[in-house]
Amino acid sequence: MSREARKHPRNPVWLPIGIDGEGRPNRIGVSRDASLQGLLISTGSKFSVGERLTLRIRLAENRGEVMVRGKVVRVENETGKSAMVYPYRVAVQLDRPVHALQQQFESEDIEEIEEIDDDDLEEIES
Repeated sequence: MSREARKHPRNPVWLPIGIDGEGRPNRIGVSRDASLQGLLISTGSKFSVGERLTLRIRLAENRGEVMVRGKVVRVENETGKSAMVYPYRVAVQLDRPVHALQQQFESEDIEEIEEIDDDDLEEIES
């Protein structure tokens, strides 16, 4: 049986994220997956479990930006070639549901947003 404790399903999505940590403003990252009340973010900045963050989530298709606060619940080292750009993965539990994310997942007029993979990074590096 799965030990999955999430209330909301995760969806793979790549969105730019602005991150303000405690004493460390203006950091950046990209989401790897998201749910109504959580994000997994790849970033070059190492945050600590329990640290409070302010996130600026840039929505796809020029749908604007959402600002939300949250708490770091997990930090892991990134693996593969993407670690050269963003060496950390940070799981953030959001303080409130972000319905704009859910609406984006359910919207029929948005093309599927694909997660960046190692092949994409090879093209960028070339």
